Amino acid sequence: MEPLPTMTWRAALALWLVATVVTIPFAWLLPGLPGMGPAGPAAPEVLGGLAFVYAIAALIGWAMGSRLGFGVPLTEAWLRGERPDARGLARAAILGAVLALGAVATVLMIAGPQAPPGVAAEASVMPAWGGLALALHGGVGEELIFRFGVMALFAWVIAQLRRLVHSWEALPNQSMIAWGGIVIAALLFGLAHGWDGSGAILVQISFRIAAGILFGWLFWKRGLEAAMAAHLAYDLVVFYLILALV
Repeated sequence: MEPLPTMTWRAALALWLVATVVTIPFAWLLPGLPGMGPAGPAAPEVLGGLAFVYAIAALIGWAMGSRLGFGVPLTEAWLRGERPDARGLARAAILGAVLALGAVATVLMIAGPQAPPGVAAEASVMPAWGGLALALHGGVGEELIFRFGVMALFAWVIAQLRRLVHSWEALPNQSMIAWGGIVIAALLFGLAHGWDGSGAILVQISFRIAAGILFGWLFWKRGLEAAMAAHLAYDLVVFYLILALV
């Protein structure tokens, strides 16, 4: 597959704006979730903090990721006034949904309905749109952070180390570089979500790492929008399926 086109700063800015806007429902929802307490952050504080992190991730992805061929082809096409070919997003979403079905089935087999994942406890105090708010934050915001930012950063570091060792003048989008970034970002993604109290911690973290690897591969091969579609589908299936089963 040919490398994805180099990103423009306008694409990175558009990603930051979209991530910030779709995170507003999550920022409104978060202070009321279990464990936040009355002294927890208010919605403007949550949104401001996330918008700041998104800005850093967008800057990293634009400055470093684009040099390695990572891109946002649909966003770039839209900014050029072209009609984006979004047919691949459905396939990416199906992959995310299938992985989510496996994750839910495995966790419920191990933990049982008497010890459901923490998402079910959160859902009990959420409005009906809570799952969508969480999925939008995860699918757009977390992908901007972990793939566009973290994955691109570590892939760039690996590329620089290879250049230092081998004295290469130019580094194409080598598989080792991409996979190094994919795996590191996936590990951090899985560990960042922590244990939600279901008693199936290893299974949960393992599936989150597997999901991170899938999202990273999609980012590398199909662009960030595909990773976002898969992550959004994954989160929606996990949230609403567990809510319906337990």
